[in-house]
Amino acid sequence: MTLRRSFGKQVEAFDFLPHIKQETNARMRIRLLALQLLKEGKKVVEICSILKIAKVRIPIWVKRFLSQGIEGLKELSGRGRKPKISEQQKVEVAKFIEERSKSSTGGRLFGEDIIKFISDTFNQKYSLSSAYNIMHELGFSWITSRSIHPKADLKSQEMFKKNFSKI
Repeated sequence: MTLRRSFGKQVEAFDFLPHIKQETNARMRIRLLALQLLKEGKKVVEICSILKIAKVRIPIWVKRFLSQGIEGLKELSGRGRKPKISEQQKVEVAKFIEERSKSSTGGRLFGEDIIKFISDTFNQKYSLSSAYNIMHELGFSWITSRSIHPKADLKSQEMFKKNFSKI
């Protein structure tokens, strides 16, 4: 019995179409589409030609789907380079950024400051772009408003605003 016949019989009740329409991950959508086409009776060679994938992928996806269901088609963890600092350490970086941004000294916080903090605290070297990536992950923007200047006279500024608004 061929792969498409045995697969089709084992998953006759399963409907891939709603999952395909709801899926946001393109790789997962291709996997689901390949299995739907296989279920509909298309040949593996046809599916590979339509979706521009290698023939060896479909039997792997079928095996994973039959053993684990939809969850078996998802990306496996462990791909890509691991981060140099942990999530807890990133929380510490976020605390550092917030404390420095609320400082009354009036200074700005630059990417180099983040690099230095990470280097001094966690003994890890980061590039400037990686420091900005960490800031982005933490929800910070490298474009910020200017902090209050340490020599600013807030009372005179408020008096100016009151007098200016009367005009």
